[in-house]
Amino acid sequence: MAAEDRHLANSAGNRVGVVLNQDTYHRLLDAEEKLEDIRAYLAAKAANDEAIPLDQALAEIESERSQLKAYRRTIVGKLSDAWTSEHDRIGLAVHNHAVWCDTLSRVHSRAGKFLPGIWINRYAPPPTLPRAITLIADLHADHIAAISSLLAADIPGTWAVEDSFAVLDIASMGFRSPFSTTWLWRSSEPVHFEPEPDYLHWRETVAERAHVRWSQIESAPELLAWEMAWRGQPNDDPYARVFFPALLEDDSIVILAAYRDEQIVAGVIANRTGPVVGLAEMFVPAHDTRWFKTGCVIAVQERFPGLPIVGYESSRNLGMFRAMGFEELGLRRIWMRTYED
Repeated sequence: MAAEDRHLANSAGNRVGVVLNQDTYHRLLDAEEKLEDIRAYLAAKAANDEAIPLDQALAEIESERSQLKAYRRTIVGKLSDAWTSEHDRIGLAVHNHAVWCDTLSRVHSRAGKFLPGIWINRYAPPPTLPRAITLIADLHADHIAAISSLLAADIPGTWAVEDSFAVLDIASMGFRSPFSTTWLWRSSEPVHFEPEPDYLHWRETVAERAHVRWSQIESAPELLAWEMAWRGQPNDDPYARVFFPALLEDDSIVILAAYRDEQIVAGVIANRTGPVVGLAEMFVPAHDTRWFKTGCVIAVQERFPGLPIVGYESSRNLGMFRAMGFEELGLRRIWMRTYED
């Protein structure tokens, strides 16, 4: 007799998780993989492009995903020509982030495009991704032209432009800037965790840490479990899936997880572009946050030894990253716009 699905509750009695039996889990995974391809086909059909048979469309989608690794190598090589040394560290960080956004968009069959000085996506990108990312600090006219082309498309809902160097002013175009983050750089020197003095409940914390193990995600079922942990809650909607198995086929992308009692409690994606590796999609538990974030960085260093690490963080987390030896490079401003009829 198959085990029933079970809900997990916190001390207040609120549901915070679900344990699926193997049959339910594999049925959900199979359905998700089938619906993923159908979703991409329907998106293309809705765009009023030339009609093609479903079988042909699915074959083309699969072919596009299989070419992801080759494409990343090509685009990384072309863009790296602009940033060939460590002296332009912010350029390397921006480049790394843009390639990651483009990669995730392509996995969803919603490819963006690298234009002079800016990356844009005229399709609906995956959640959390912007519609545009500026790649260099000047060429403002090119930036405005590209952003104007997105405005002309009357994109529904709220969407974002990432001003990578905090130099644009597009408020007159209907955008607002609710927040900024800071670009970060860390040398390739190994990170070591130093426990805080007078750490409360230190003995209990050390005991909990002893049961944590770090591992690389290597299969589709593991990736689905990783995404559920990243979300912070179960999600049975295949259309809302963000991370697809095609990401596991490229050795310049490594998805890492921290397991405690066989449950994923923290994770990060390492995205290598040429001479640097970037941090993406990091998540950690509210308890012992600094230790887990340090663990994420150490796990990335172990997979890509000898490479500097780049990324960005909000102001409230900068102290943790300074303690790990990260340097602040400059501001990254986010502009938001909501379409109104």
